[in-house]
Amino acid sequence: MPSELRAIRLARTRRSRTGRLVVVVTVGVGIATLAVIFVFPGFRFYAPTPPVTPSASALTLGAEPPAQPVVVRVRAGSVELDGSVVDRTEGMDRVTRLDGLYDGLKTRRMGWRGSGEPPHTLILSIDDDVPMVVVKSVVQTCAFAGFDDVQFATAADR
Repeated sequence: MPSELRAIRLARTRRSRTGRLVVVVTVGVGIATLAVIFVFPGFRFYAPTPPVTPSASALTLGAEPPAQPVVVRVRAGSVELDGSVVDRTEGMDRVTRLDGLYDGLKTRRMGWRGSGEPPHTLILSIDDDVPMVVVKSVVQTCAFAGFDDVQFATAADR
């Protein structure tokens, strides 16, 4: 029996030593963290990023002007791409792809001659009397053609 008691006492002392060690390490890490935060306020865990300045090539006179935005105008019975009618929408009762608009937008993206990626932003101007089915068809057709950033024009913008 005495050897069993000795083993139990030994286990208890080891457990208490381990508990004290955990407390000491936790307190030490906490104090070190507070020292880093308050004593060294300029310390950063990450490298600061330098401010972005325009490059000299962007400021040259020979730089390419930004591309003109594509404007899609949706009227009561038609869809216009940059002023010319590309599709008719009378009697549209379900969401469908507008082939004329799709072909015009796809041709616009394929004909891009500028540097970098072709534009994917367009401005959508919609009249008040256009059904929602037509609006959804136009937005989805634009996305299918690669113009996934659709901006809506207000009445003041027209």
